[in-house]
Amino acid sequence: MVKVTIFGLAATGKSTVSKIICNDLNLEYMSTGNMFRAEADKRGLSVYEFDTLCKSDSKFDLELDNSVKVYGKNNDNFIFESRLAWYFIPDSIKIKLDCDLDVRINRVIERDGGDFDESKRLTLQREVDITERYTKLYDLANFADDSNYDYVIDTTCIGIDEVVRQVKEIISENK
Repeated sequence: MVKVTIFGLAATGKSTVSKIICNDLNLEYMSTGNMFRAEADKRGLSVYEFDTLCKSDSKFDLELDNSVKVYGKNNDNFIFESRLAWYFIPDSIKIKLDCDLDVRINRVIERDGGDFDESKRLTLQREVDITERYTKLYDLANFADDSNYDYVIDTTCIGIDEVVRQVKEIISENK
């Protein structure tokens, strides 16, 4: 039985890697990003607009975070791709994917379209907003610090196949 949490800021490869590995190893795929986007869509808001709403009302974060905690307690054999799942599922294998900022912005543009400068501005603002929220809610200003994770993989210069291989190796070593 395995519980894996994968963290990475926007466009580090966490969703792609998680989905591939879940498919290959027959693990359940969970994503707070998907949950967050679904809540934004339900309200007719963009992710950035919903971020602003969450900043003013913590009930949205608290509900989502509680569902992550409950899922982690009641399930095995999953990868939970999330910013804070490592915190709410302390018995998981905690993996961080890291990547150079400009490479991440170019990946965001590939995925979502848009202008480099505007995408960078929005991405950085979102990261400031989530840092403020996590500090206020959980005193976690350092949620992205490498010391929170068992393993850190830099995805800046390696392909997705290599990242998948490394994560699978980590899972295999920790079963």
